[in-house]
Amino acid sequence: MKKNIFILLFFLTQIPIFSNTVFYKIDNVEITGAKKTRESLILKKSGLISSSLMADTEIKAAVSRAEKELWNTGIFSDINISYSIENEKITFKIRVEEKWSLFPYIIPFYSTEGGFSAAAGLIETNFLGLNKIMMITASAGKNRNKFFLKYIDNSLFGSESLLETEIEYGRNREYYDTENYELLELFRFEGEYLYPVTNSFYSGIYFEDCYSLNDLYDPNPSYILSPSLYFNTVEKFKYSKKGTEIRVRPGIMNSTSSAEFYFYSEERVYFSFEDILKPENSYFAARTVFVNSPSREIPFDSSENIRGVAEGEIRGKTGYCLNLEYRRFLAKIKKPFNAFIFIPFYFDTGQLFSSINTVNLNDSRISCGSGLVVYPEKIDVLMRFDFGINISSMREDSRDFNFFSVSIGREIF
Repeated sequence: MKKNIFILLFFLTQIPIFSNTVFYKIDNVEITGAKKTRESLILKKSGLISSSLMADTEIKAAVSRAEKELWNTGIFSDINISYSIENEKITFKIRVEEKWSLFPYIIPFYSTEGGFSAAAGLIETNFLGLNKIMMITASAGKNRNKFFLKYIDNSLFGSESLLETEIEYGRNREYYDTENYELLELFRFEGEYLYPVTNSFYSGIYFEDCYSLNDLYDPNPSYILSPSLYFNTVEKFKYSKKGTEIRVRPGIMNSTSSAEFYFYSEERVYFSFEDILKPENSYFAARTVFVNSPSREIPFDSSENIRGVAEGEIRGKTGYCLNLEYRRFLAKIKKPFNAFIFIPFYFDTGQLFSSINTVNLNDSRISCGSGLVVYPEKIDVLMRFDFGINISSMREDSRDFNFFSVSIGREIF
């Protein structure tokens, strides 16, 4: 009996199993609506390759994946992908509508501590039609004037690697007392290259060189050389994000003939208790930064760390920063830019110290406030207006500190 069962099972395993899956050849991928963006970029991001085969069970997933990747570029205000099948061939049609990617701006900043300052510049978020970012800014304030150039390339050498470079020229006032100061001219170059190891993990190298122009014969350069590790699971939607982003740079800092340990870490977390796919929903964001730069002082700028602090107001070699924000949808305005308006509530704290031995959390700067975040559908640049107060000014040794600031294209989250 057992022998008959084994024989029956043997014959059953030899019976061929026929699949109902049908394969189609991608005959063509038609792109319409792209006036500036190169078609090669759209094809690459969509993942739809002419002459390749695609199973009928994969079509809907491929369309959904292509739409998501194109939305992630941030340069389109509308995306529609359709397809047609004829004679075992499939044709995809991608229709896009581009945002306005070139944006000139003038932004003011005011605080009772730092006075008025302003910046003017130009942002191009679709540089050369390849979804690369170019930013040029000139700013002037009480203690710091600077010229800033930033370039971001997210597809270097045709891969998904990331190159980010910054060039900065600044003039800082270093005060000896309340009236006397020295004017220092500084030049800084920063570059980071990251190569994808997996879909969410990158590794690469970071380099920064900074020196004073006051004495051209002895510039006393101070440079940083460090491996760079980057982990990113953040999903970008039209007006929201979710996931985690971590960046770590453990390396060396060299000044004159000495070399010291340099460390920088930054973490961002985005999450929501609602369906984050809807642009009207709120979400939370948190960010932490730890830095140790023993050979050179660094600034905490207002737009990138503690909001409400004028550029150059906080300087030091070792410190931390914590940012918390709850962002809530407020309204949608149809004219003139068809914009979504969010209201943020935020809390920032942090400080820079002269060394690790002088770290004192009681000296931390604390600011909180609210404002407006504007996402125009037709423009690939957000606009943000912040109003806030310095809670730490309640201490007897602090000065009154209130602020108003505008930021365009740059924010912590």
